[in-house]
Amino acid sequence: KIYWSTVYLSVPQLLMQEDHFHAWMGSLKVLLECPVPADAPAACREQWWKVKKWVLHIMNRLFNKYDKRVKPDDPMYPFAVLFDTHCAGQILQSILGLLAGLQQGQYISPRCTNLALQYLTHALPNKKTYALMKPHFQQLMFSILFPLACHSDEDAQLWEEDPHEYVRKGYDLLEDLYTTRSQVIHFFIDMTSCK
Repeated sequence: KIYWSTVYLSVPQLLMQEDHFHAWMGSLKVLLECPVPADAPAACREQWWKVKKWVLHIMNRLFNKYDKRVKPDDPMYPFAVLFDTHCAGQILQSILGLLAGLQQGQYISPRCTNLALQYLTHALPNKKTYALMKPHFQQLMFSILFPLACHSDEDAQLWEEDPHEYVRKGYDLLEDLYTTRSQVIHFFIDMTSCK
């Protein structure tokens, strides 16, 4: 949370230095890729997902703010080039690996899934990350994303138990920001408008 707060508005000069940048990005990548221990107590597993959630928050913020759209005369341009060159693609690969766990039946917290999909959606307009993602589109769309967008057992249960709540959830704008289904739909819409 401290790193998130530090880079939220602007990246400090110290963190723009290449050695500090690589150290932080490497640490965040390790945290993102680190498997959640299956035999750990539920409270411990929840803490792991909170860590991954903050890593994904940070990566989304950096990718949104400092991708290649930063102009060369912007003081943040060197950081944007550094992030795009050394980090954006590696984090994309880590996120694709994380989402591949869904295909294998692994649990991924809904918020982490949502943030991972946000990163993928922001990666679509970027030529480099699009090229890295393109070979995985079929697997991503049909094995991972489409099942997330479909009517689930939880949806069916809610429809049976409380149809009014089911309809209310479908039209709740605040909840729509954080649902995995809406992020999948945003990804599909943005994907059709790219390339």
